[in-house]
Amino acid sequence: MDRIKKGIAILLLGTLLTDLSAAGTGISSVKAEDLVEENEGNEKVTSDQQSLTEDTSAPKITGVRLVPEEAIYSGTQLMLKVDYEENGSGLAGITVSYNLSDPSMSVTESYYGLKYAEDGYIGQGTASLTSSPSYRFPGKYMISEVRAEDKAGNSTSYYMDTASGDLVNISDETDRFLPETSSYDVVLAESDGIKIKDFHTEGNVDKDNVTAGTSFRFAITLQNDTDTNIPIDPALCHISWFSSEAGYSYTHVTAQGEKFELAAGDEKDIYFPIEIGEYEMSGKRSLEQIWINCWSEGGDGINLPAVTYSEWGDGVSTALVGCNMDNNVVDVWPYQEELSYTVTASESQDVTAPIITKISAEPWKVTAPGHVTLQVWTEGEETEIEYIGGMFRDKGREQGGLMFDEDDVTYSSESHCYTVEIEIDNTMLSGVYELQYINIADENWNQRSYVLRDGYLEEEFSGADACPKVETCSFDITESLADEDFTPPEIVQMELERNKIKAGDDLQCKLQINDTSGLSKVSLMYYADTDMNGLYEFFKLDSENIILGESGYICTFELDPYCVPGGYELQNINLYDGSVRANGSVYSYDRDRHCFTSGSGEVAISDDISYHLSVTQEENTSIVNVQFADLERAVTSAQNGGTVVLTGAYIGASTGNAITPDFLKTVKEKEITVIIPDQDRNSEIVIEGAGLSVISKGTKQLKINRGDLTEEPAGVGEDDIYYPVEVYTTDTTVPLVMRIKLDNEFLEQCSDNPIRISKVNADGNISIIQDNLTVTEEGYLEIGFPDGLQGTGVATQVLDAGPAVRGIGQEFSFVVSSSADKVTKGDINGDGQVNLVDLMQCLNHVGRKAELTGDALLAADIDQNGSVNLVDLMRLLNYVGRKSTTL
Repeated sequence: MDRIKKGIAILLLGTLLTDLSAAGTGISSVKAEDLVEENEGNEKVTSDQQSLTEDTSAPKITGVRLVPEEAIYSGTQLMLKVDYEENGSGLAGITVSYNLSDPSMSVTESYYGLKYAEDGYIGQGTASLTSSPSYRFPGKYMISEVRAEDKAGNSTSYYMDTASGDLVNISDETDRFLPETSSYDVVLAESDGIKIKDFHTEGNVDKDNVTAGTSFRFAITLQNDTDTNIPIDPALCHISWFSSEAGYSYTHVTAQGEKFELAAGDEKDIYFPIEIGEYEMSGKRSLEQIWINCWSEGGDGINLPAVTYSEWGDGVSTALVGCNMDNNVVDVWPYQEELSYTVTASESQDVTAPIITKISAEPWKVTAPGHVTLQVWTEGEETEIEYIGGMFRDKGREQGGLMFDEDDVTYSSESHCYTVEIEIDNTMLSGVYELQYINIADENWNQRSYVLRDGYLEEEFSGADACPKVETCSFDITESLADEDFTPPEIVQMELERNKIKAGDDLQCKLQINDTSGLSKVSLMYYADTDMNGLYEFFKLDSENIILGESGYICTFELDPYCVPGGYELQNINLYDGSVRANGSVYSYDRDRHCFTSGSGEVAISDDISYHLSVTQEENTSIVNVQFADLERAVTSAQNGGTVVLTGAYIGASTGNAITPDFLKTVKEKEITVIIPDQDRNSEIVIEGAGLSVISKGTKQLKINRGDLTEEPAGVGEDDIYYPVEVYTTDTTVPLVMRIKLDNEFLEQCSDNPIRISKVNADGNISIIQDNLTVTEEGYLEIGFPDGLQGTGVATQVLDAGPAVRGIGQEFSFVVSSSADKVTKGDINGDGQVNLVDLMQCLNHVGRKAELTGDALLAADIDQNGSVNLVDLMRLLNYVGRKSTTL
């Protein structure tokens, strides 16, 4: 049975208790920070125009309705439209509450928006209260109360009159109205096919009185409620418990057995072994969560049918609630703690904390990046040490320090001590580092802490029986590339080159900052309610290039080619300097006061500068988010020969794009081009309406994903650089074109070598599909499959059980590969490795202490722009210092 450190356990417990409290008290909140005006003639006034002290009239509510009115699951995004009348200081906020009608449970869902803004709304209007998907218990929710408040503090409350169905003003019963949405039903979502049928304790054991040193098993009966066999992997099935009585411990176990298929309509037990250690602390172990087919440290199993269960309670009733991977409830069980257990005290219970007798750090001299081995000799522990944490302090600087927090503790039988490896990254400065604090804990979390006093480590909380002092230890970082810049960049001014831009184009901004290490990266976050439905579109711009000019930096950003058109406002800006620490700062843009704000204060902006961004799209192009839009309506309203881009459905996510036969029929008739991009816009599927012939029955899904550039043998001839590409489909007959984006890094490495695409077969072998591919001017490969993906080999079978599509899909694996030229990027000395030696050679070249030529110069040109400069040095530094996994 695995355990984790007490600190992590407390955090997990705190998160769990917060979740249970939120479910139990029923508070599921949504903010309406921006009240949306929907009626013409609404007047927007500021507090300067209206005296709050003169306003004594309370606002009125005249209508409540839910949008959209369709199937609602526990994670469905909801929006309430609330009609109001406010003739005074301006509306400040609204609260609408719905109660679960089940009398055995106490659940309330509240929609509220009481954040005061600079401006309020007066007159007649409609406010949109938007929720994000959150946990809701299934059942019927009845409206119970509506409350409105204005900026002067006047408020009105309405209660539900069950006899008439009206909402009635608590202070004036003549003020009443019939809400359009007086109730809504939260329904169970479709499962992925797996549900828990039963659970029990196996063996002759009293689970509420388990003695230390014993073992037993929990059995969980799984049921397949589909007509298709479902794979079950016990290695991806786990149960976790927490205990506040046993030192806030956290425990999880993995199911036993090998992979198997659960036949359609069948059921089968899987077993979870519980082993109580000899020195296990007593206390109750309460169920936290059950994972079936969906949890692993490596992230495997995300494409398997999956379900999670957790305990829900409101202080009166408890239930075991099952959720699919969309976090929608699919199953509810009455639960009486059948999967909890209690460990009783034993005669040999371990309550003794370990004592440190000696400590050392090796080697004494080290370079950064590198590592130090900390050795700790102990006595008095009855169970092994499983955690060592602490801090080294730079003796020559106040700011320098190194904290470590390790549960990967090993015991050396040769040295008779415990050891941990402490990483020294590339941000560490040269100097002598002395151990100032250390904490150790054994398996039962008996712990002892030591602090440095007068050159010795003494027990932190010592009394009359304090442990003996221990000499501290230290190490010397003799070589380091790190600078002493700990200060994040400060913004002075920013200006956009233009306020109108076409999606896919480059945007430049002029930026002035204060920072000694320069600027290495800039990110801009924009938002907009493009269709005025209370649901915001966001996009993030990351700098593609930064050039230092005479009056500041020129930053270039590439706008997403499939950005939804509309007017966007700046939300915040992130700045990162050029130091090895990449010190960062975040500035929020306050549109009302036209200034940047941060924790360090405000920065004024010139009145003639605007950060508004008006985004346009290609003519006759529609961007459709499949999570919120009606796809058939989208193509019906599209122009003949137009383009419809379907975003929001990606491989690895449970959301599907639900392409119906009617959708494809319209695409064919109107000769529409449908584009389905991946999340990072590195690849896309293209369906040409003009190329569709026979349209098969059934709702379909199509997704694609191009992975990162991989520099290792591709399994295709001598090719040693490639991109992995995955295509998911529920219909292999749909004609399509795959468009794969090739980065400059790939194109420059392969030079004139041929580029090919290959299919990864079910047995792992790879076979070439097309060779000597041509790259478009935009840097794409276009591979057509006029008969669909049928005949391209056996694909991985994947169960698709979303709310709109339910069936078996297929995931095809491809490889886009080529051969790199003989020079390996970063390997400047040509020894086959990229390490500190190469970094020092690059530093000497950039610092003009030495000059690189020939292949060494080509290898040092990391960004392949024809020159070796500080940018190449920083990328090499981050790679050698393990801050980046690729160059």
